[in-house]
Amino acid sequence: MVRVNIHKLVDVLILGMVALLTHQSIFLCYRGLTLGSGLGCRYGSASGQLGVLAGMVLIAFWLLRLRDEERRFFLVCRRNWLIFLFVGIGLLSLTWTAFFPATIYRSLLMLLLTLLAAYLGIRISARDLVIFIAVTIGVFALASLLLGIFLPQLAIMTNHPYEGLWRGIFWHKIYLGATMALGYIAYLVILFSPGREYVLVQKILAGILLVVCVVLAILSDSASGLVVLALQSGLFILLAAWLAWGGRMPRYAYWVLGGCAAVGLLLLLTNLGFVFGIFNRSASMTGRLPMWLHVWETYIVERPLFGYGFGAFWLQPGINEKIQSVVGWTYPVRFSDDGYLDVMLGLGIVGLFLLLAILALAFRRTLPRAIQARQLTAFFPVLVLMHVVFINISLSYIVEIESFIWFLLALILFMHSHDRFEKTSKDP
Repeated sequence: MVRVNIHKLVDVLILGMVALLTHQSIFLCYRGLTLGSGLGCRYGSASGQLGVLAGMVLIAFWLLRLRDEERRFFLVCRRNWLIFLFVGIGLLSLTWTAFFPATIYRSLLMLLLTLLAAYLGIRISARDLVIFIAVTIGVFALASLLLGIFLPQLAIMTNHPYEGLWRGIFWHKIYLGATMALGYIAYLVILFSPGREYVLVQKILAGILLVVCVVLAILSDSASGLVVLALQSGLFILLAAWLAWGGRMPRYAYWVLGGCAAVGLLLLLTNLGFVFGIFNRSASMTGRLPMWLHVWETYIVERPLFGYGFGAFWLQPGINEKIQSVVGWTYPVRFSDDGYLDVMLGLGIVGLFLLLAILALAFRRTLPRAIQARQLTAFFPVLVLMHVVFINISLSYIVEIESFIWFLLALILFMHSHDRFEKTSKDP
């Protein structure tokens, strides 16, 4: 029993370290984005971050051997060959990258996080994932709130045009808003799940942190975070309604609701100016659309199949100012602010196709299990995947400056590989 508890404690410590090391937008750890001084990663150097993660992978392998779980681990990895193919192409892009240091760093980071996700994915449940995200975002939310109250000169931005907007412990307000949107869905699940799944203290804390997340998202005035938070709220309401009354609905009702949803989506797409106006933004998504069009027409068409090397495009010397001068931004353009576009810049159409295939596979595994279980907690991985899809539309969250979202995507994929393993392990 003591050994099992120690193993569980090590797993928790690994999760905590991953949460810390993958939130690179925390301003105390942010070091800019120039490779000469350290790639903008934790501890001031890429080697420091990669070294800690590599040590954690070695510990994970040692624990697998100690628990006699190597076969289980490798079977689950084999089943998820698609994600390792994506990682492999990232490493292979070292042969054609436009900036070698960036590609070697981000490819190795992606590999190490994927291995840790595989190790943890065979050990944790959907409820564990809820608690992990709730605790992680809760710590960031409370730290941001306290920093804003006691040291506002650090937590509130002063540079134009963001004066007065909260960034909390992050280097920019957009990361505060996006992070709060992720925690928001975990607290909703805890609050509205039956009492037998989460105790009263957990529900009280979830209620408090839910309010803190919403307040911080509003104070950040991050359109990305607020729009995703609103979309997640709508999805959660639909999900809660289906769980409550879906079993009593005739089949034709689903077709009617699907038709209404399609019409609603069409209205949103044809009235983007009005929709973004609600959040005090323009339909150009704060200048993103013209920048995306320029990047597509000027750079993607030059290397459409395999891109410029994973994570390399925006770290090429002079590229930030060059694009700034064309699109007319008041500051250098350091990312495309779109995870899918940045993957395409790094690995081309091939990389984007693989990423979309990984997302589709994750939905294919998580959704049927959640529908069968008919519980909010079982649907939580699906809600996280929806967050991954939404947030990457207006932020670069696939191992660009942030890598936590990649880790969650990989973790969910490995979490839902157990059924196939159980069948395989019973074969003679």
